[in-house]
Amino acid sequence: MSRVTINRAGARPLTLSRGGAGLLLTDPPDPPQIDRAALDDVARAFEFLTFMDAVPEGRTPGQALGQARFELTDGPAVNVWVSRSDEFLFIRLAAEGQGEAAAEAQLLNARWGGWAYQVGVWKEKAFLPRLEELTGA
Repeated sequence: MSRVTINRAGARPLTLSRGGAGLLLTDPPDPPQIDRAALDDVARAFEFLTFMDAVPEGRTPGQALGQARFELTDGPAVNVWVSRSDEFLFIRLAAEGQGEAAAEAQLLNARWGGWAYQVGVWKEKAFLPRLEELTGA
């Protein structure tokens, strides 16, 4: 993953970029402290991702929390929209790519398009972390 842009409703946008030791919080600049484990969770957002249920996109339950864009190092970018309904978290996914990544994005969109997927609520901190969660403040 080379860059992650996080736009959580009601919060300042965050940008994480690939650095020597993994993802770094690059915007806002110079945060007071960093919770390395929280940054690692964002870097591994798609690892062990299990879809527990699926509903048509137009019937996504809950309140929209925001959107994140994960720019992969050697593949398409993946946009993730997150919604929460009580103890359930739903995500919608869309891929974008140029050149060789365009074909991969098209295949992913054919699979993901039109659906919202229920995932574990613990994935909220990986897909849409708050600044306080990344800084431990």
